Amino acid sequence: MLNGWTDHRLLLLMGVLGSVLAGSAHAASPSDFSRDAEEIASRSKPIIEDGRSRVSVSQRQAIDAIVGNTRQKLPEDFLKEADRISSEALVKLKEPRTFAGQNIAVNPKERALRQAKASVYTGEKTYLFVSQSMGMEALRKIVVDLEGRRDVVIVLRGLQEEQSIDGLFNILYKLKKGIKKPPAVIMDDRLFEAFNIQAVPAMVHVSDAGGSAKKAADHEVIRVLGIERPDYLKEKMVEGVRGDLGKRGPVFAITELPLKEVIRRRVAKIDWKAKAREAYRRAWRNFDIEQLSPAPETRVRTVSAFVVATADIRDSKGRVIVAKGTEANQLEIVPWHGALVVFNPEEKRELDWVITHRNAIEKQFHPVKYLITSIDRSDGWDDYERIKTALDRHVYVLLPDVKRRFELTHTISIVAADNDRKTFIVKEVRP
Repeated sequence: MLNGWTDHRLLLLMGVLGSVLAGSAHAASPSDFSRDAEEIASRSKPIIEDGRSRVSVSQRQAIDAIVGNTRQKLPEDFLKEADRISSEALVKLKEPRTFAGQNIAVNPKERALRQAKASVYTGEKTYLFVSQSMGMEALRKIVVDLEGRRDVVIVLRGLQEEQSIDGLFNILYKLKKGIKKPPAVIMDDRLFEAFNIQAVPAMVHVSDAGGSAKKAADHEVIRVLGIERPDYLKEKMVEGVRGDLGKRGPVFAITELPLKEVIRRRVAKIDWKAKAREAYRRAWRNFDIEQLSPAPETRVRTVSAFVVATADIRDSKGRVIVAKGTEANQLEIVPWHGALVVFNPEEKRELDWVITHRNAIEKQFHPVKYLITSIDRSDGWDDYERIKTALDRHVYVLLPDVKRRFELTHTISIVAADNDRKTFIVKEVRP
């Protein structure tokens, strides 16, 4: 027999196991998930993680201590800027959403565009590099002239300094509006880098895209600067011309920045210490503390210790240790000698009662956890320190799982176990 209770056993007793047994829902990824969106998320992840590492460890630990081993998530809205940039495209492309009043998830034109994007790095291609600096009228003309062309890919480098993914997508929508078979228009700074594009419009023809920007660059046949008509390169190739044709028309500066650079700049502007302090101060507003009414009388009741597994439970090696449908009495598996004291510290008589009886409770049970059902959210940390100091004990918050598991309705409630009868005992106290 093992003496005492480890944290994971207490969690089992407190009903957190119940939420695990219930399983979790997973959203299915659509089959036409966009390559661009996946790339935006994966390439910005290291930058976002770097931002996360700046959060004060001590502040995270303080939050964890209050909610106990349930690990309730600390709000991290100070990562909003970086998260927004990386996730906007994912949200826009994986779910039916609207842009300029049109549903692009079911729009045949958009579906055709996505199919075109899938072949960006396959076969013989002409890459036409452009920038918003060329103006909407010029870009619109390019898109219209290239209607139905699957051998041409229009490439933007990234976002402008203050531009959002949503803003760029709306521009692309306007460029393609009314076109039955729009050409592929993508955002890919790797192609700009691979071909060393420094001004636009620029065109590069490759004999084989090769599966990646770097490999595509290895198959370059001919390029030109200042012309946006792909057939110009084909005509030159028919004449036997190859290589760099140089500048043959007016060019424009590239005003878009690589996506990773946009994220880095925006993240660099964030005052991480201030954001962490703000999140720390606001933490209590986000905690889901279950409230209970005062006990109308002192009484004792029992709560069943049986649970039913709604899914297989496996160990670290994947072996089933509890099969789905198994009914078990938690106290038959491991007896419990501890107790939970649930009270409302904002009610002076409840706090006084707990302070008066804590030593007696702790002599009878071990360990004892003190769970609170209320706190002054406007000044949470000071109020928490007041309660902790008055009780001279660490306190936790009452969470929904615990309330459900022990069918708690009133404060003060003392939850313990009758290990002989294999049942839980809940004593409600009216101080």
